[in-house]
Amino acid sequence: MPACPAFDPLGPYATGLTSFVDCHARALGEEGWRALGTGSAAGLTITGLLVIFVALVGYRLAFGHMLTLREAVLAMVKIGFVIALSSQWPAYQVLVYNLVIEGPSDLAGRILAPGGLGGEAPDLIARVQTAQDRLETLSRPKPPAGAATSPVAAPTGPGAAQGPGLQPAPDHGNKNDDSAENSLSRAGGVLLVSTLAATLSFRIIAGIMLALGPIFVACLLFAGWRGLLEGWVRALAGTMLGTLATGATIALELAILEPQIAAFAAAAARPDAAEAGPMPGQLLVTTWLFALVLLAAVLAAARVAAGFRIPDAVAVALRQVTEASGRRETSELQTASAPAGGTSAADERPRAVALADAINAQLLREQTADGNPQATRARPAATADAVQTSSGPVIIERLGQSHRRTAGSRRAASIQRRDAAG
Repeated sequence: MPACPAFDPLGPYATGLTSFVDCHARALGEEGWRALGTGSAAGLTITGLLVIFVALVGYRLAFGHMLTLREAVLAMVKIGFVIALSSQWPAYQVLVYNLVIEGPSDLAGRILAPGGLGGEAPDLIARVQTAQDRLETLSRPKPPAGAATSPVAAPTGPGAAQGPGLQPAPDHGNKNDDSAENSLSRAGGVLLVSTLAATLSFRIIAGIMLALGPIFVACLLFAGWRGLLEGWVRALAGTMLGTLATGATIALELAILEPQIAAFAAAAARPDAAEAGPMPGQLLVTTWLFALVLLAAVLAAARVAAGFRIPDAVAVALRQVTEASGRRETSELQTASAPAGGTSAADERPRAVALADAINAQLLREQTADGNPQATRARPAATADAVQTSSGPVIIERLGQSHRRTAGSRRAASIQRRDAAG
C-alpha cells in the first residue's frame, strides 16, 4: 500500500482531514494484519493454539472417545477457517477487509442514488466542506454600503496619542446582524463537528479491528473463547451499519441545508435587505437537529450489532443428519436380524403373556396329578385375573392368593381327630 500523504493544515479542513484519516485507517488494517502474521509473536501464538487444538483432539481419540460426524466436520472447519484468515492475506482481504472498508459506501451509494441524495463518502464530505465554507463566508460582518474604510485605531492605553487620523472605526452594525452572524458561525461549527466525528470514528474503529483480526479469529478454536470472536464480529458489524447510517443521515441533512444556505445568500445579496430574518436561526436548528439524529443512528447501529450471535444452524443440521443416520442403521440391523418368514414384532406374543402361559400350564399339571383338575377354575374370580392367549382365556392367580388358608383348613388337627372319634 502506498504511503499516505501528510496532512495539509492550509488546505480544506474537512476533506483533508477525512482523506488523511481514511488513508491511515486502511493502512492500519492491512499493515497491522501483516504485522500479526507468520513470523511475529502473534503468529507463533496462533500456530501454538492450532497445535494445542489438534493435540486435544488426538488425546480424545487416544482415550477411546470416538468423534461423531458433527464433531469431526466442525473441527476441520475451525482449523481451515483459522489458517485461511490468519495466514492468507488474499482470503482475509476478500472476506473481511473489502467487506468492511468498501461495502458500506457502495451500499449507501446504491440505496441513496435513486432518490437524488447521493451517498458516497468522498462526495458527502466535499459537500459538507462547501456548505461550511459558505456559512463561514456569510457569517463575516459586512461594512455598510458607501462607508469608507477607517484606518486602524491606535492603542487606547494610558498615554496613548490621540490624533484626528487615529479615531476608532464607527460601529455601523446592530444587534440583529450580530445574532445572525453568530448563528451562522455556530451552524457551520456544529455541521463540521457532527459529520466529522461520526464519519472518522467508524473509520478508525474499523482500522483497529481489522488489524487485530488474526487474534480474534484464533478464538474460534476453543468454546470458552468464542465470546471474543463474537465481540469482534459485532464491532465490525457495528462499524458497517454505523457508516451506512451516517452516510444516509449526512446526505439527508445536506439535502435540507444546501437550499437553506442558497436562499439566505440570495436574500443577503439584495441591497434592500434590512434584516436577515429567521433563516440563520433555522440553519442552526437544522445542524443541531441532525447532530442528534447522527447520535441516534450511532446508538441504533450499536444496538443492532450487539444482538449478533454465531449461528448454530450448521451444527444443528449436522446433529440431525447424524441422528437420522443412526436411526436408519438401527432399523436396518433390526430388519436383517428378523427371521425371513416370521411375523413382525407387532404380531409376536408379549413375553409376559408367554410366561403366564407357562406358569398356568405348570399349575394345571400339578393339580391334575393331585386328582382335582377343576380346582383352578373353581376358585373365585375375585382372586384371579384372566389373560387372553392364543389357546383361550387363562386364569392367572394373583400373588399370595394360591396358598391362602380356607375356613376348613384353619381347624386344628386335634379338633379334627376329636370330631372323627365322636
